Amino acid sequence: MRLVFSLSPAFIIAAMCFSASVCPGVRAEDSATYEWTDDQGTVTFSDNPARIPDNQRKRAKKRAAITGEASQAVIEQKTAPVKKQQPQRVESYGGHGEGWWRQQFSNTRAEIAQTRADLETKRQNLKTLHYKMTVSNATTQGIFGNPRKNRNNYRAAHDDIREGEKQLEALEQKLVDLESEAARHGVPFEWRR
Repeated sequence: MRLVFSLSPAFIIAAMCFSASVCPGVRAEDSATYEWTDDQGTVTFSDNPARIPDNQRKRAKKRAAITGEASQAVIEQKTAPVKKQQPQRVESYGGHGEGWWRQQFSNTRAEIAQTRADLETKRQNLKTLHYKMTVSNATTQGIFGNPRKNRNNYRAAHDDIREGEKQLEALEQKLVDLESEAARHGVPFEWRR
């Protein structure tokens, strides 16, 4: 069995008037649409203000559903204000950032290590030249060639080692100075390694 109701237009109008008088909380202006844009730039619409995220309440705009009036901000934020993200601060010590300090320490230590390795090689070479010089001086016709040339090579190698030692000393002093400058500016210890 199927029931069919037919309502006259006069009855529908009378029912609407009755519901407006019985339900005074429902008004025509309550049928608004709310619009907000999230942080990713997505525009969202809703006719239910409860669906507006708390962090978007301040930015939500109420648009009239029927009249098409210009939007206006009408919803007050009831929660704590959204914290603005601070721009990331680059830490600077003595006018230089982390990368510069790390590079200075790394390069200086690498130069010291290379200079020490070079000096060790030169010292081994000097021992060989010393042996050649000693043996060639013992005989006039040395088995290692001209004694004068061997003496000159020995002296040149000895002078080269002295220069390398001075360079190593300067690099070690540079590292000490860099450490004291870093300490003066409060550079974190992990940047100095």
